[in-house]
Amino acid sequence: MQAGEILRSSNISSTAADLLQARQQIALYQQQLDERDAEVRGHQEKTQEQHLLIVQLQERLSEAER
Repeated sequence: MQAGEILRSSNISSTAADLLQARQQIALYQQQLDERDAEVRGHQEKTQEQHLLIVQLQERLSEAER
């Protein structure tokens, strides 16, 4: 191989390795986002349950005060 071909081949290999690493990093970030999304959904459900309980308690309190 000539020097130019070796350099070009090396650059292509380096770029391919960089792209593979970037793809792996993106996959990791996506997994972390999915985990955070599941956590947020869990917190939202818990918040809705607590809000419903508060409303029910307020209704009971209003009835008891009558």
